[in-house]
Amino acid sequence: STGPLFGELLAFAFSRWIDQGRINSGHLTLVEAGAHDGKLAADILAWFKAHRPEIHARLKYVIVEPSARRAGWQQHRLAAHNEPVTWVRNIEQAAALGQSAGAALDAILFSNELLDAFPVHRLSWNRANRSWSEFAVTVRENRLAWCTIEISDPALLTNLPDPHHPLAAQLPDGYVVEVSPAAEQWWTTAAGALRSGVLLTIDYGLTAEDRFLPER
Repeated sequence: STGPLFGELLAFAFSRWIDQGRINSGHLTLVEAGAHDGKLAADILAWFKAHRPEIHARLKYVIVEPSARRAGWQQHRLAAHNEPVTWVRNIEQAAALGQSAGAALDAILFSNELLDAFPVHRLSWNRANRSWSEFAVTVRENRLAWCTIEISDPALLTNLPDPHHPLAAQLPDGYVVEVSPAAEQWWTTAAGALRSGVLLTIDYGLTAEDRFLPER
């Protein structure tokens, strides 16, 4: 974090979505997943307090944080702002706070640099055999080392080129790609928790088209 501008820009965008009626509820809820040290939350809430006090007075801010240590960081920072913030450990608990039937959320649910924190499976292309294998960790001479194993779950190959696809023939031997079912599951759970509102994640990454560019 180099200053409050990013949080201010997000808060401005959130206020526009609220004005447009994107949240179908009288309860204005922001849900931040993975708030790290609480700086972004503090910047967002400060902007609402300064520029949209009528929204700030009705706003409910929920932080999804499974780490007790990080929740402590957030609580320490936000206590100085005297902001009414609720902490939950997962999306399901956040949805249970919803005011609509079926424990659904009417909210703007967002995260910043969260999805790339989920664990990944590292897959490698064997050009000679025209097949994918998976990296695993083993012990050699009392040290951790990489090894390759058969694919642990066929679902990991869902979005990768079939070995008989023309693209596969162009992949260099040992080409590595990462797949994160946990991140995909998080997105599915988050989307399913929303009855109305917006789901926004901000992160670094590649589009599906960029994943197999020649320079990679």
